[in-house]
Amino acid sequence: MELMNVCVIIGVVLGFYVFVRRFNEIWYLFKLGRKLNKSLPPGDLGWPFVGSTFSFYKAFKVEGDPYTFIHTLLLRYGRVGMYKSHLYGMPTIIVTNPEICRRIYLDDERFEPNYPKSVKILETNGDFSKIDHKSGYKIMASPMNGSEVLSKHVEFIEQTVEKGLEEWSSMRREPIELVDEIGGLLFKIILHIFLGNEIDGQAMAELHTLYKELGLVIMSFLPYDLPGFTYRRALKARKKIEKILHCVIEKKRKRFEKDDGTNEVVHCQVDKLIVATNENGSKPYNNSTIIDLILGIFFAGHNTPAIAAMWALLHISQNPHIFQMAKEEQESIIRQRPSTQKGLTFQEIKQMKYLTKFINEVLRRNTVAPTNFRKARTYVNINESTNVGDICKIGRIIHQNQENSSLLDLEAGWSLLTKIARSLTCLAPSQETIAFAKLLGSHSEG
Repeated sequence: MELMNVCVIIGVVLGFYVFVRRFNEIWYLFKLGRKLNKSLPPGDLGWPFVGSTFSFYKAFKVEGDPYTFIHTLLLRYGRVGMYKSHLYGMPTIIVTNPEICRRIYLDDERFEPNYPKSVKILETNGDFSKIDHKSGYKIMASPMNGSEVLSKHVEFIEQTVEKGLEEWSSMRREPIELVDEIGGLLFKIILHIFLGNEIDGQAMAELHTLYKELGLVIMSFLPYDLPGFTYRRALKARKKIEKILHCVIEKKRKRFEKDDGTNEVVHCQVDKLIVATNENGSKPYNNSTIIDLILGIFFAGHNTPAIAAMWALLHISQNPHIFQMAKEEQESIIRQRPSTQKGLTFQEIKQMKYLTKFINEVLRRNTVAPTNFRKARTYVNINESTNVGDICKIGRIIHQNQENSSLLDLEAGWSLLTKIARSLTCLAPSQETIAFAKLLGSHSEG
């Protein structure tokens, strides 16, 4: 009798576990219907409400190795390029196939950007989604396109970097917090390009500190405005950022209004937005809209390049022959420089072929933004699979595929791609890492 009771209890517990573990599968089967549910790609929807978010967060944030999360999907379901999952409270299709990603990116009619709540903290009041954001980015990007215009920023960038390097060399403390220091330099540069000289050093330093607060919650799986949560501190930091930017933009706007826009010269990207007019002759970009446009740009424009620069320095230190070849290229360019020339020019930057290949390889091996999100506006059939929710594109996995890498033709018989790939494979080469590296090297998703 007691044995039977124990068996019943075990059976109930196991049954409850299976039901809870399969709750998401059952729920979406009921919601979508059997026919539509069968057309979804293989995968696992995880636990109720949280789905596979904890596993995803652990791989990306805690372990710092996103491949473990994708590795599990590859081993369980094969290399199919798409997998169903449940991330950040949303049913999600994970895409690792480059061709499918390309089709999704080019299809604006059926797919729209839709990031988790923790990323949407880089938006303010939502005006950004109510306007033609592409036209806004085009207005800001137009002054940045073309070598003639870009060359105007080279001198300022060179001076800023030189000053920063001198400050680092005079520092007594060791080690230097590399990402933070590089990020500070890049933050000065991007603020100068977008805001001009309207912002002083104190406000710039305060903005940089506030943006660090925002960076702590990007891709967080607990974006809750509760006491003690990092997300609440980030919300307060964002409000302070809005206030500072609003004052700067308003100061610029009043200057243009005072001179009726005739005598004032447009110095920066924000100036372009302030004076921009639509086909009706009205100005579509108010202060809040401009802040919506530049809030995320300021974060990505200094944070991601700083991380990329850190990886570049790491790989150079591990591969001294690459550093030597890049250095020889720089010295060759300097030897060809006219004696009357002072400082770097944009034309010289364009001559840095080897360095460009090195940077591209670093970005391929260490994709700074490992994921991108899109939302299907309606039911979409891709490769005989139907997508009905959000799409998470894992760019880093695509870039790690050796057959998707760029072809390099380097002298001295050395392949930059092979050297860096080998050096990275040797970092903590556990059996799983080696097995996954072989899997990536022996298959193509293209």
